[in-house]
Amino acid sequence: MNTEEKTSRSNKKHKKIIFVVILVLTVAVLADFIWSNTYIEVKKLSGSFKDLPESFDGCKIIHISDFHNEWGLDYYERLADKVNDCGPDYIFVTGDSVDSLFPEVDRSLKLMERLTDICPVYLVLGNHEYALSEEDRTAFVSGAKECGVNVLTNECATVTRGTDSISIVGLDNMVNDAEVLAQAKEDFVILLNHYPEDCNYFNVSAEYAGTHIDIDFTGHAHGGLIKLPFVNGLYAPGQGLFPQYVDGAYDIGGTTLVVSRGTGNSGVTQRFSDPFEIIEYTLEKDK
Repeated sequence: MNTEEKTSRSNKKHKKIIFVVILVLTVAVLADFIWSNTYIEVKKLSGSFKDLPESFDGCKIIHISDFHNEWGLDYYERLADKVNDCGPDYIFVTGDSVDSLFPEVDRSLKLMERLTDICPVYLVLGNHEYALSEEDRTAFVSGAKECGVNVLTNECATVTRGTDSISIVGLDNMVNDAEVLAQAKEDFVILLNHYPEDCNYFNVSAEYAGTHIDIDFTGHAHGGLIKLPFVNGLYAPGQGLFPQYVDGAYDIGGTTLVVSRGTGNSGVTQRFSDPFEIIEYTLEKDK
């Protein structure tokens, strides 16, 4: 075999290797893309708190955020089934249940119907609800209330379990937040709020109001949308490129900030290595 033939065979071999590598990478990317935009992960978290009343020790919360009336075939049914399988005591929904770009209020209300059949549901609005037409926003809020959802629009609710009570505050603006937080009279305070980047602000407001926030449940960040090696997230609304708060639990000045990656996509945005999730959060008494 002469040199020219050897070179030709070597080139063909290299081309085959390159083709196989490209094919494998393409399949891997497509598989990740499909997984990230269809699979629902159940993330299990817990927190230990000195101020937690005894009756709430072991209480299980399911945290849902950013549903965006996700359109997948019977997706809301699959999501509700996942929640039901967790056996929660309470469900917290932290905004953007309806997508403002492609609103389907009825689909979001079907999810609310399923959730309220499971256990008590507490919900706050996000930026997408406020970007809806007044007609759609009113239809969603009134429909959710008719389903039995506790919609907290800058309000404080007292939740009783056994002989003990806690305060749940729902905030969706920064206008009268201190006034609302001042209504939290129980020793243990949970905040439902759409925006993780506002945790420090609400901590200051709580201190001004003479109270505190034990846990702040939020969403909005969509997990940073694209996760790459050594990159926690590429972009999150409200935080920009390489966001700080995208996924999981953080200690912010003594407050446990819980951020959900969300259960849907906004408009035409898609995810990579960032699957949908619900958070199963267990409250524990620090003894």
